[in-house]
Amino acid sequence: MSQPTLRLNPALDVEKYAEIYARDGLVQIPDVFERPTAELISEIMETSLPWALTFLGEDGRPVKIPMEALQGAGPDLKAQIAALIQRSGQQYGFIYFNFGMVSAYNAGEPRANHPIHPVTGFLMGEEFAAFGRKLTGDDAISWADSQATLYRPNDFLGLHDDSASDEVQRVAAYTLGFTSRWRSDWGGQTLFHDPDTGDVTRGLIPRWNTLTVFRVPQLHSVAPVAPYANGARLSIVGWFRRDR
Repeated sequence: MSQPTLRLNPALDVEKYAEIYARDGLVQIPDVFERPTAELISEIMETSLPWALTFLGEDGRPVKIPMEALQGAGPDLKAQIAALIQRSGQQYGFIYFNFGMVSAYNAGEPRANHPIHPVTGFLMGEEFAAFGRKLTGDDAISWADSQATLYRPNDFLGLHDDSASDEVQRVAAYTLGFTSRWRSDWGGQTLFHDPDTGDVTRGLIPRWNTLTVFRVPQLHSVAPVAPYANGARLSIVGWFRRDR
């Protein structure tokens, strides 16, 4: 059986969504891929990725532990996670499963013909960059990076704004949702925060085959996933960038 074409849904009304983005600095686009393409990406994420538990270490750098290494993890890991949770009450923190799509693609890992690599190449390529330029109105966008994420119960992403730097020039953040079944009380929403009042101005439930794009810097977080959540929050996240 032939593979579905890896492309954005030709039926997307990009001009309509560009107007929403220009007005709100945030837009959510359903059915971003044609269904067979979205189903293929979902299958790859659910069955083929070598996930690593990723959290912010005490030194401010990410700690990554491959899934297979977790089987024999002892009290030291539990102590590191407990310390992370305690720190996150005072400063930025996160914990979730991650797969670095761009670094793996550039290195030819986890294997040269891995099924996620065409997705990575597409997101780094001209079609997706051109879409980003048209959607955001920023003609300097040259590419988009990407990482796959999986949130389990109690995983979270703390408050931050995705500020750019000279080396990493971010225009807009994006989330490609591949969560097929989710309940609103399971948490995991992408939350947007008023910088003055602290109020949550908007909360977006995890969805399937849905693209969310928002202007950065902008304060946001991912709500902790409830301990009783009966599903995985799956997404590909990254930024449209102008630094290449």
